[in-house]
Amino acid sequence: MISTSYFFCNHAQMRMREMGLSHGEVLAVLAEPMVRYPGSPAHGSGRVVAVGGRLAVVYDPATRCVITILWHGLTRRDGRAA
Repeated sequence: MISTSYFFCNHAQMRMREMGLSHGEVLAVLAEPMVRYPGSPAHGSGRVVAVGGRLAVVYDPATRCVITILWHGLTRRDGRAA
């Protein structure tokens, strides 16, 4: 079951619009990621990256705040290979 108890910060909501993603797609990655790993300490402590399919979702598990969404393994903001 996908939890909807995540808060999406303004930046995450902006990224979802830019990327054409729904809340459901992001929540699915958080519910069942292929892998989770600690975020970069340079961007703040306690952050986690959840990877699922083409998406990497950066969130804070303590606050359940989704911080940003990235295309996993791609460098262009539009999701196409570089």
